Amino acid sequence: MKEPLTARALLDFAGREYRSRAERRWASEGQILIAELFHTPVEVTLYEPMSFNVPGGRYTPDFLHILSTGEQVFVEIKGSRLQSNYRDARSKLRAAAEVYPYFHWVEALAPTRNSGWSLERIGQAKEAK
Repeated sequence: MKEPLTARALLDFAGREYRSRAERRWASEGQILIAELFHTPVEVTLYEPMSFNVPGGRYTPDFLHILSTGEQVFVEIKGSRLQSNYRDARSKLRAAAEVYPYFHWVEALAPTRNSGWSLERIGQAKEAK
C-alpha cells in the first residue's frame, strides 16, 4: 500500500537543511500562519518543490502549502527587505503571480524584535472555470 501524501510531506522536513534561519523557522510555524491567512487547514507543506519559468529567468518559491480545499499557496521567505537579493526575488515573485494566476502567492518577512511575521498576498488567485 502506498503511503499517503501527508506522511511523505511530514518526512520532507526530517533532517532538512534550509538555506536560512528564516526558512527553518517558517518550516515550524508556516502551516499555522497560512491556515490563519486563508481560513483553511493546511494538508501538505513542501520545501522548494518546483521551479517556474518567469520573465527574467527561473523562480523557485521556498515553500508550497496545499490547503484542504486543494488550493496551492507558494511562499517566498525573506529575512529582511535589506537582503542583497530581495529585489530580484520580489520581482520574480510578482512575475510568477501574473504568469500563474491560479495559485496563491505570499511573501513572508521574518519576525523582528518588534513584530511577528509579515505576510503579504501577491496578486489574486483566479478561480478555474
